[in-house]
Amino acid sequence: MNTLVAPAREVPILDEVDVVVAGAGVGGFCAGVAAARAGASAIVIERNAFPGGVATAGLMCSITNHFVTRDGAQITHGLAEEFINRLVAEGGAMPRWPRAGQPQIPNDPEVVKRVMISMLREAGVKTLYGAFVAQVVRDGERVSAVVCEGKGGPFAIRAGQFVDATGDLDLVALAGGPYVTEGGHSTLLFRMANVDLDAAINWFERHPESYSERDDIPTSLQDTIANWREFGVFHLPHGAGGHISVVREAIEGGELPENYGRHARDLWQMGMYACGANRNVVLVNSCTFAGDEFDIARKSQCEEEGRLVAKVMADFLVRRFPGFANAYLLETATEIGTRLTRRLCGRHTLTSEEYRTGRHFPDVIGHTTEIDRTLTPPARYAQAGEIPFGCLVADAPANVICGSGKSAATEPRGLLRGQAPCMVIGEAAGAAAALAAREGVPVSELDVRLLQAHLVSQGVALGGQRIE
Repeated sequence: MNTLVAPAREVPILDEVDVVVAGAGVGGFCAGVAAARAGASAIVIERNAFPGGVATAGLMCSITNHFVTRDGAQITHGLAEEFINRLVAEGGAMPRWPRAGQPQIPNDPEVVKRVMISMLREAGVKTLYGAFVAQVVRDGERVSAVVCEGKGGPFAIRAGQFVDATGDLDLVALAGGPYVTEGGHSTLLFRMANVDLDAAINWFERHPESYSERDDIPTSLQDTIANWREFGVFHLPHGAGGHISVVREAIEGGELPENYGRHARDLWQMGMYACGANRNVVLVNSCTFAGDEFDIARKSQCEEEGRLVAKVMADFLVRRFPGFANAYLLETATEIGTRLTRRLCGRHTLTSEEYRTGRHFPDVIGHTTEIDRTLTPPARYAQAGEIPFGCLVADAPANVICGSGKSAATEPRGLLRGQAPCMVIGEAAGAAAALAAREGVPVSELDVRLLQAHLVSQGVALGGQRIE
């Protein structure tokens, strides 16, 4: 590759705060609010023109319901619960959501943006949109400032503590922190309007052989029907499109391609999410793009292909899929949503066995749950899965903490990448950074008992409030 030497530039210092949060996805949003509520001056930097990340720009407007265990006990509280309840109050999601039989919490992405902005403003968080961290300035083992790029040119922000909620671990990577790069998978989501969801549910009730009860978040057809008719929540399992007769027949007959263009694969996946708050608008999660997420030329091709393939899929749905006869393509996501890129090499790597069996960690900072794929059939965890502080911090840079579940130290990769654990981790990371600023220590050296006591005071349940 040809290279050149860019000229050195003087960069104006735009602000100086206690805590910088890079990224305003669901994790960064919670980190900013938590830091400010803990008494820190905080600023959130986001490359899009609004908060939410994958949940809004990526159009993944459905939160996987990892808040409850197999028996329906709610084990996740704090900011994540507050945020969803605010969505419900604003008409952006459906009530009565903490149920084991409800796999997803579909929502209105415009309400998500508005609620996030309101909560950030109420907490006193400064926000910078249309900017991203491009460089860090280090002072020994610590980061002293970030240099950001924006429309008006570069600028710097000084801080004592930093939260990397980019989802790609950009800040840690720029600071020379320890990480590994994961193979990427991404999706360009789209939404269709004027869908007859009653007709869709009625069709699956008549054709139970076309519904998979084991894929995605395993949910019985009986629960799926009840979720729509009684609770206003619509969910068809992502990755189970091959079970649906009209999809399978279209693939076999050549009416719907399995792949499209150079990069789009697995058009048959057909995950769908909606709720009464969406007013007959359905989110469609189908097809994937695999490859290097840091190859800008390739990713640009995927962005284009994703918007073209959305029309191909929408046309098929209108022709053949139950309930879609009068539907139309409403919108494609602002950007491709990427599942995984970089993963922190933290002080502790949380394993699926530890998470699944509810191992207690002395440095626990939050609880969520997942699907136990070792069971036949798969089912939710029987108890809360604990998230330790150690999977969010490394020895260097000492004053940077991971604020996204996508890039936390886990094995297998992506164990905590859902929106629920991202919010739990974001709240803990933001609070930790604020407390570290108050105590005058790097966040990685914070006495975790101070953090735990603070989280409990904010309504976070930590294993029956166990603090050792």
